[in-house]
Parts: sequence; C-alpha cells; structure tokens
Amino acid sequence: MKNNKSKTSFTFLILAACLTFLSYGYSPHDQLHPIYTMLSFLPLQLGALIWIYLNGYLKGVKKNF
Repeated sequence: MKNNKSKTSFTFLILAACLTFLSYGYSPHDQLHPIYTMLSFLPLQLGALIWIYLNGYLKGVKKNF
C-alpha cells in the first residue's frame, strides 16, 4: 500500500494542535465556564477535518451524497 499522506495536511494538524494547546492552557481552570473548554478544542477538530479532506478520505462520502 502506497503512503500518500499530504505534508501540508500534516502541517495544518500540527498547527491546530498547537493552537488548541495554547487556547486550553492560556488561563487557569478554576471557575471557568465549560463552553470555553469546548471552544478551546475547536482548532484541533477543524485541523483534523482539514487533514482528512486533504488526504482524500472524504472521496467516498461525495459519491454517497
């Protein structure tokens, strides 16, 4: 099996992980609203979606819709 992973997609994933780490660890977590915690993980989720799209894993989904 040939490894066709995109380097730009990996870069997006690494940047998203760093943004998530910085946004989650920016402030102390005492008396922190839970929505802030959920929003801090949003960059990682978007980065994972970009990684999936750029590596071609969504090609089968386009055929179904």
